[in-house]
Amino acid sequence: MIQSNKQKGFSLVEVLIGAMIITVAVVSIIGAYGFFLRAELRSVRTVQATYLLDSGVEAVRYMRDLNWDNNIGTLSNNTNYYLINTASSTSPYYVWKATTTKQIFDGIFERTFKLESVYRSSTSSDIVLTGGLISTSTCKLTITVSWPDTSGETTTKSLSTYLTNLYE
Repeated sequence: MIQSNKQKGFSLVEVLIGAMIITVAVVSIIGAYGFFLRAELRSVRTVQATYLLDSGVEAVRYMRDLNWDNNIGTLSNNTNYYLINTASSTSPYYVWKATTTKQIFDGIFERTFKLESVYRSSTSSDIVLTGGLISTSTCKLTITVSWPDTSGETTTKSLSTYLTNLYE
């Protein structure tokens, strides 16, 4: 009878290598999950900021439509304003108003807007960047939304458009 010296089962080295491979795989999966979770959170915040930009433009347009002279004409150029939705003294509805008091949405988003003068060509009434005459019935509106991101840095998105006094 011939005896064999073959051992059955795993050696300690093989068990350690297998455990190390499994550990590296699990840590990699957890790291990837964390990365994708942070990316998803950044994406959600960007979408929320985009909605705040769009609704900010619509709120200022509402103010324009309600009364240019009282709501837009009285605001100073190049001053940061915030939007606040308040009860109206003349109707049962809430209306948008400009304020210099800081307003924060959802505890993280700061939305501001500012108005700038617009110059028009004296010959064609086109908007020009230099020269021309100041238009009293048109202004440039810039809405800005900023928020702290997951790394502690501040992210800012802006949107600009022109407003014209339609009922002049």
